Amino acid sequence: MRCVISGSFRKYYENIYQTIDVFEKLGIKVLSPKKSKIINPGENFAILETDSSKDIKTLELNHLEAIRKADFLYVCNPSGYMGTSTLVEIGFAIGCKKNLYFLEQPQDPVIASFANYIGSPNNIPR
Repeated sequence: MRCVISGSFRKYYENIYQTIDVFEKLGIKVLSPKKSKIINPGENFAILETDSSKDIKTLELNHLEAIRKADFLYVCNPSGYMGTSTLVEIGFAIGCKKNLYFLEQPQDPVIASFANYIGSPNNIPR
């Protein structure tokens, strides 16, 4: 299985980093993001050491392409928080007919209606 993780890299990258570890231990390949460090702390859009570009549009297009190739999108949304980029990625995943899994229940009822699973990555159906 292959997945992509979305969420606020600026606010919750440590959670995302830990979630990558969990998926890898479960034998699920994380296509994006790669485990790395943020190289531009304090800026609005997080850029990782492993990113192939520093161009925001290119990075987002690469993340969206990874969603297209993945079996599912996992949204790391502690306290239900989802930023604008994450919402774009969720919409893209819906358009690609991907399963959507969330750490926390989405607050928006439309997004919540697309949730296939809410909770820890350890319990995602395989």
